[in-house]
Amino acid sequence: MYSDQDIIKAIEDWRNNRDTGLNIEDFDETKCLTPVGYDFRVGKEGFSWKKKCVVNIEKDGIIWIEPDDTVVIRTLESLTLSKEISATVHSMVSKIVTKGLSDISTTIDPGWLGTLLITIHNNRDTRAFLEFKATFCTVCFYKLDNASKVNRGTPANRDDLWERLLEIARDEEKRIEDEKKKIELQRQQESQKIDRENQKRTLILVISVIVLVLVIGIIFVEFSDKNVAMAVATCYSTFLAVIFPAVYDRFLKQIPKP
Repeated sequence: MYSDQDIIKAIEDWRNNRDTGLNIEDFDETKCLTPVGYDFRVGKEGFSWKKKCVVNIEKDGIIWIEPDDTVVIRTLESLTLSKEISATVHSMVSKIVTKGLSDISTTIDPGWLGTLLITIHNNRDTRAFLEFKATFCTVCFYKLDNASKVNRGTPANRDDLWERLLEIARDEEKRIEDEKKKIELQRQQESQKIDRENQKRTLILVISVIVLVLVIGIIFVEFSDKNVAMAVATCYSTFLAVIFPAVYDRFLKQIPKP
């Protein structure tokens, strides 16, 4: 295992000969170098599995991790390993474990080139967060007795994995958009149905008023005695004044739109 001084020497070796040592872009000896490793920092982008979306950490300045959510964070630093060095990724107790978070430890093969994709899970029942450029995982380095020859052929930065995450995010965006369109269509159909019902009720109301006027007119025509006609019309109107509101509330009152 490399100590802090071994790491510094390995970086110098890589600068002199790209076939040996290692390199860490955005290297910060003061803040990130540890006795037996290097603390990598939160980079510009992340991905939430619960929300199935990409998070612009650089823009937001932070990435929120919801309860029971798993996020994938691309590191700020880019790492280059020669064929004679391997590495492992470990949780930081002070930054991760104390927040109820955990990362999935993994290995980094000799010959690696690019940023790291680190998976973090929130075990708490409340949401947690990590800030942009905050240290959140430690990478430890190991000297191989013999330089490796096998090449796994994985793309730099694991762009293949990140592209898959982007595809999932695009699919989720499309699903949400389709769901919104479906809800809007249902709302429009329901609104149209209510409009038709209200038009029907309005027509019934108009017809009822016309019938009322005709009936009162007939009463005045049928009764030669105007006093009798007035009395009958008054009784009829009083009866309707009692019955009509109940009929209106039950059958004629317009239905409010959703």
